[in-house]
Amino acid sequence: MGTAPSGYVNKVSEGRKKYITLKEPQAGTMKWVFEKLADGSYNAEALYKLAKGKGITCSKSNFWMNIRNTRELLATQKIDPRTTAK
Repeated sequence: MGTAPSGYVNKVSEGRKKYITLKEPQAGTMKWVFEKLADGSYNAEALYKLAKGKGITCSKSNFWMNIRNTRELLATQKIDPRTTAK
């Protein structure tokens, strides 16, 4: 399993099964980013700057990769976006 995107964290269960789950507060910020992209309120460049102000710590290139690839990751890794990090 690769590195989890911003807003997610890699975990290992007691049975040694690897999985990805949400990491707050970054997950909430990334959800906000996707909502704003979907409704057209901001472009990706503006959202990156706003997300940095809200605490996202990734680089600009990582941010772009995350917004481009997260939908595919959720589908292929069978991640439940409703789960929360513990």
